[in-house]
Amino acid sequence: MIPTLNDFDWTFVNGIGIGNGNRAGRRKYSVPASYLNFGEKNVLAVRVYTINPGIGIEGDITLELTDSVSLVKNPSFEMPAPYPANWTPSGTDKNVYLWEKAATVYTGFYCVGLNATDTLPGQEGYWQSDIIFLKPGDEIRVQAYVKAEDPTGETMIQVGFFDADGNQIGEREASRNLGRRTSDWTRGNVRADVPEGTVYAKIFLVSKENSGTVWFDDVSLSLD
Repeated sequence: MIPTLNDFDWTFVNGIGIGNGNRAGRRKYSVPASYLNFGEKNVLAVRVYTINPGIGIEGDITLELTDSVSLVKNPSFEMPAPYPANWTPSGTDKNVYLWEKAATVYTGFYCVGLNATDTLPGQEGYWQSDIIFLKPGDEIRVQAYVKAEDPTGETMIQVGFFDADGNQIGEREASRNLGRRTSDWTRGNVRADVPEGTVYAKIFLVSKENSGTVWFDDVSLSLD
């Protein structure tokens, strides 16, 4: 929690953007565990631009630890290289891209945008996460925030389960109604029990048969 701040800020942890604001007031930013150096030094940096010189930050910065830990690496897509680290694009170049405007994102400075320009059956663009190791019987919750502009197709958050040979043995997905109409950021959820034989899972962010644009941000997978 950053106290009263005047007027604009760009905030980073260990050089990774976690949020920005464009008006006076308090800031509350979440820091994914994968952005932290455990047992080592961590650096919080706040760049402030103030309309009224001499004000800047008023009060003390506070930190709060939570029990909910996401197992997703780079969940807010803040480390592009040239695509977000630990995420792999699939589809043609025109279907997947990294959106880099802070005014568009849910938090931080980056999010993923998908725009499948063709509406023929089977056309889709998607991002898949790095592998996430799980045990059979685990109860998991996958979340992501979704924003849509003039969508015409299906927008989905999926989690796929894979065995030791890389064969997909199961799948769960959030409601296909995600991003069905133009909307601001909303949260989609997937809950599932990890099936027998699972060694790891992947998260898929999907735009299918969609001539509009959808964005995803702040993806998480946690154990219930």
